[in-house]
Amino acid sequence: MNKQEKNIVDILTFDEIEDIVDIFIDKVYHTDKTVALITDKELVEYAMDELLNDDCITIKRVDLELDSEDAEYMISVDDDGYMVVQPVEYYDDKYFNDIEYAFVDMDGCVEQMTIDNLLNRDVEIELFGYEDECGCDDCDDCEEGFTVNGRPVSKEEFDNYVSQFRHDEKPATTSTAKSTYKINGKECSKEEFDKKYEEFEEMYLDNIRDMLLSYSEFMDEVNEWRSRMLLW
Repeated sequence: MNKQEKNIVDILTFDEIEDIVDIFIDKVYHTDKTVALITDKELVEYAMDELLNDDCITIKRVDLELDSEDAEYMISVDDDGYMVVQPVEYYDDKYFNDIEYAFVDMDGCVEQMTIDNLLNRDVEIELFGYEDECGCDDCDDCEEGFTVNGRPVSKEEFDNYVSQFRHDEKPATTSTAKSTYKINGKECSKEEFDKKYEEFEEMYLDNIRDMLLSYSEFMDEVNEWRSRMLLW
């Protein structure tokens, strides 16, 4: 079992996705870690409303201005009861890096890169999603009880899906198969793939930093111009 696999504590499925909020809040009250729920805006707002009913919870930051349909949101609570609600935009963000235990939506609204970032930081994760009903009477997949994004699947397909999050060295379908890594459509070793992935992530962060620096320089020029105008 590698590090990433070990850090996925559990995989939860629900008929009503809001049930994850009760589990999230229960974890908040029974650990000294900073616990987060990472999902879409609607579910995060529901969790926030539930927590605000508790006098022991103190708002530290709330930012709900990002309205993109595919926006990832997080709500976290630390050991002192301070709550943070915001989009997941930058992986070097202070509050995102404070997360020590996370419940992460696996129904498509959270990017794999977000999950990878948490796993690489040794954050313990519980994945969660819908458990839909097939509606058929004699379905072997339903009898096995495994679902992916609400769709009944066989155990083999379920294990394959989970391996995407766990980064298993070998897929669950066979003991003789091995993982295949590609860069620009060409097969490569895992070491080459990991190196290229790190380079890509660093380039992404560099671009973000450059953008923020440029914006800061622009605002300095604007403020200088305003100061001159006031002196005229």
